[in-house]
Amino acid sequence: MPPELSSTDIRLRVTGILDRLLYESTISNEILKLTGLANDVEQLAREFLRFLSVICHYSVASLLLGDGRDKYVLCIQPIEPVSPELLEKIKQQTLAAAGLLPHQQGSVRILRLLEETVQQPGAGELHLLQTLPIQDQNEKFATLALFSTQKERIREGTRHALNVVAERFLIVARYLKKFKEIEEVKGDFVSMLVHDMRSPLTSIRGFTDVLAEGVLGAVNEEQSSALQNIQGGCDRLLTLIEDVLDLSKLEAGKMQTYPAPLSIRALAAKVCADFSALSTEKGLQVHLDILEESPWVLADGKQLTRVMANLLTNAIKFTPAGGTITVSAHLPATGRVQKQANYLQVSVADTGPGIPADQQQKLFARYQQLPAARTFGKGTGLGLAICKEIVLLHGGEIWLESPLTAEGGSRFSFTLPIDE
Repeated sequence: MPPELSSTDIRLRVTGILDRLLYESTISNEILKLTGLANDVEQLAREFLRFLSVICHYSVASLLLGDGRDKYVLCIQPIEPVSPELLEKIKQQTLAAAGLLPHQQGSVRILRLLEETVQQPGAGELHLLQTLPIQDQNEKFATLALFSTQKERIREGTRHALNVVAERFLIVARYLKKFKEIEEVKGDFVSMLVHDMRSPLTSIRGFTDVLAEGVLGAVNEEQSSALQNIQGGCDRLLTLIEDVLDLSKLEAGKMQTYPAPLSIRALAAKVCADFSALSTEKGLQVHLDILEESPWVLADGKQLTRVMANLLTNAIKFTPAGGTITVSAHLPATGRVQKQANYLQVSVADTGPGIPADQQQKLFARYQQLPAARTFGKGTGLGLAICKEIVLLHGGEIWLESPLTAEGGSRFSFTLPIDE
């Protein structure tokens, strides 16, 4: 028979059980808070890995999440400096642990969640600490991998905590999957709807032109004004339809692109020239800060022009008279983007009022507009969403920094691969 326990032993065991339950309850509460970030995969991954760094010491963490239909996002967060070669190794090990086949790996978007203190590449080896599949029976929702620059083993208590974290994060991963499925259904429905609207709307626009040109009889001044209003409304609707259809193609990876060597200086100069009348009318100064010897990029000129035009339009719209807009390009060295010799960072900065932090989170999502946008006229709310998808399609990243000073200001930046 087991020896009889003293009251002190019993009290210690009960206290230990209660402490463990309290610890697991704390983990559960912290993880479940992340369900509110399902609309922003990057912020979700950032907050999850930040919390994970409190639970366990590691050098680099990677998290692979489903990001819609046959799409994935791989978030890598170094806590210590690591070289680009080691980051590539981490990517390959995480994808292998997730069991993605080679044809699936092409749809993986890479997000490097780098902090200011780990911009310079480091050296050394990385050792796999732990791989945690986040799955329910045979369905895998995510894969978490932890790496260390030191040869060490995870303690039993830490391993238990990580297992608890993985179990609780499964709830968030399910929520994320359901959210993405709903978004895809909504997107498919809207795409189908606007596609069916395009044909009759094009006919209306065509017959309005016939009437305005007097083909079916003379029109007086009042009738001509009414027809112009109809034409303007049709044009706005057709623009919205094209934006919705293009965004759907981009998100589904079905948009055809034709990358070719491209001078970012020449393209930016042309876009600035196209908007010179609008900027002059508003009393704005537009500066082009791109050197003649700036590297060429490998990009689709038509799609990249669309990105630049969208960003410049927004800058002109929200910058007050007498303000300045600067279009620049340089090799990324510090800040959000890791220094890489094969990427160029392009930025459009303005001296507008800036964008509050609470309004920045959803700015790159569909149909999102700043409250101030109502003052400057109607828009589709799709411009930045389209910019984001085009940049991602080129293998780059896009982000916002605001405010830049105490007076305000915003800078939209994106990266593009350099043509070697």
